[in-house]
Amino acid sequence: MEVILKQDVEHLGYADDVVKVREGYARNFLLPRGLATLATESARKQLTETLKQRAHKLAKIKDEAEKMAGGLGDKTLRIGAKVGENGRIFGSVNTIMIADALKAIGFEVDRKSIKLKGEAIKSIGNYEAEVTFHRDVIRIIPFEVVGEWPHPRPSPKEREECSYQECRRVRRMADPLSCTHADPPVQSVLAQDPAEGPVCYLTRFIG
Repeated sequence: MEVILKQDVEHLGYADDVVKVREGYARNFLLPRGLATLATESARKQLTETLKQRAHKLAKIKDEAEKMAGGLGDKTLRIGAKVGENGRIFGSVNTIMIADALKAIGFEVDRKSIKLKGEAIKSIGNYEAEVTFHRDVIRIIPFEVVGEWPHPRPSPKEREECSYQECRRVRRMADPLSCTHADPPVQSVLAQDPAEGPVCYLTRFIG
């Protein structure tokens, strides 16, 4: 007899397949367990309509995925990462960061659909990621990792103010009452560095 499988059955077939089986196997195992239904004329018509609707839905999903992938065009993603003085990233770039960058420009992509090839990304520069929008729609997306300093660099005026405050702090530390014969007073000197502006230097006077 013929039955329509309602789910995958090992060594027999996949869901929605019409298969021939022995009557005893169908009535004693497949039908009672809800694994299949009899392949009657009405059941076949319903299956045909279901497969038609499913195919239309899958085609629509694929079409939307292609539009999404095409919408990226030649765009290059920019991903900001905290870096040190040597240009090395604190940590590494991951798929979450790429998914967030895509979301920021209007593309919702599951991080699990993103793959990074090669070694971990720990430096600024240009790279590529493989993004699966659909099982039949896979694109290579270029992205650039740009550096972000953990703290903004001070302006010359801010450096001057900082140096002044540092000198005051050092003078307080050099209070003669806290000095000993072995540790003479310390004097702070405000000097001008050609590259960095005013810098506070320490000079230790030996008695």
